[in-house]
Amino acid sequence: MTGKEFINQLANYSIDKQKVKSIEDKYDTNLPILIKQLISHCDDPIFLDDYRVLSFSEIIEPENWVGIDFNKLEIIPLIDCGNNDFIVFHFNTAKWSLFNIVDKCSFLEKDTIDELIEINNI
Repeated sequence: MTGKEFINQLANYSIDKQKVKSIEDKYDTNLPILIKQLISHCDDPIFLDDYRVLSFSEIIEPENWVGIDFNKLEIIPLIDCGNNDFIVFHFNTAKWSLFNIVDKCSFLEKDTIDELIEINNI
């Protein structure tokens, strides 16, 4: 499945209010519906060709496996793109970007996840 196909399927998913509340409390933010749907259905990682949607436990506690305080950076990691790059959501600006965990920097900031998926052929 491609990233675009996965994002399109999210519209059909129900929302797990408990999981969403856990993430919103952790990051102290209100999430857009797309992320609520994604979080609700990622008990395990979801593989999209060469990319991977993070599992719920990876999203809620990324510092346990990456060692980075994403909350302090005001971003939520959602998709592992390989090469230490992740698609992240900037909850302070409602923008999307790639984030490199080695360089600890964001790049290719866009208004929608669809733009990042298109640029990166996910």
